[in-house]
Amino acid sequence: MRINSLMALVLILTVVACEKSEQRPVAQQPVAQPEVKQDQDALANAKSLIQELTAQLDQLKLDNQRLKAKNDLLISQSENIRPRIHELIAGYGTGIWDYAENTTYPVFVKSLKGAGVRDVIAELNDRFRKYKQPKVQLKKKEDGTVFISVDNEDQLGEEMGSNGALGYMATIAYSLTSVKGIDCVYFDIGESEHASPGKYCKDSLEPFTPK
Repeated sequence: MRINSLMALVLILTVVACEKSEQRPVAQQPVAQPEVKQDQDALANAKSLIQELTAQLDQLKLDNQRLKAKNDLLISQSENIRPRIHELIAGYGTGIWDYAENTTYPVFVKSLKGAGVRDVIAELNDRFRKYKQPKVQLKKKEDGTVFISVDNEDQLGEEMGSNGALGYMATIAYSLTSVKGIDCVYFDIGESEHASPGKYCKDSLEPFTPK
């Protein structure tokens, strides 16, 4: 009888314990702290990068404004100086312009007072022959423009290099536009790596580009 009573008591205590266990609230799962920390670090790095890029952009805008102001000043000075340069060049009269040693721009090397287009071309070809450079060929003269070609376009465009081709063409343009009544030289040549066809006029020889 006592055993049955003891077993009954154990059974009751077990049931009560189970009910209390079921009523106990389930603990919340811990938050994945490492992942949250990584997200926070990534966000902080992104904000820092945005601030850095914004500062760089502001500096670039400031530099651009300064460069634009400087460029505007140089253009204004160039426009004021260019007429004076044209007067100085015209003051030399008809003659040959060429590149002296260690010079960036052609210089007046020989006066040919009273010479015409054919005379200047003949003088140029004498000089070019000494340097084994292409010969200038006169095609026609029309409305203040001299049309020319060369007898070796491959040498001019591919073998003389950028500076060599530029110097050669500038020598021709400066010299022929020194003739009275000649304003432009038209290079009737093929497009190549170092030489461009087109009209080069004495009012825009610097920079040396076709109109």
